[in-house]
Amino acid sequence: MAQHTKSTVAATLDIIAGVHGLLGGIVLLVLATVGRLGHAGWTAHYGTALAGLLTSAFFLVLGFVHLVAGILALAGGLFTLQRRTWGWALTGGVAALFAGVLLGIPAMILTVLAESELHPAVAQPA
Repeated sequence: MAQHTKSTVAATLDIIAGVHGLLGGIVLLVLATVGRLGHAGWTAHYGTALAGLLTSAFFLVLGFVHLVAGILALAGGLFTLQRRTWGWALTGGVAALFAGVLLGIPAMILTVLAESELHPAVAQPA
């Protein structure tokens, strides 16, 4: 088995979850915007705009959460792939949980298991 297998798989899962989060966030933001545009006809038919506004607000918040989680998971996955910092690797694993749970759980587990691969070797004084 290769030396950096766990961190490479964790990075790949982080990146895939990050792309999933970005795309999901964009779709949710579009749904929130389109939902806001459709309230006029819906309000005329049912007489209240509160439910439509709450639905749009929900999609808007959820879209921003997915967008931010996707960006953090993508950045963390790239840092994990380069084996630069443990903090960014952990951030990417946690963000992958929010961006895509099915990919985020194994990504987080592998990131924690690959901690020793992600800490730079400390030079010992001679």
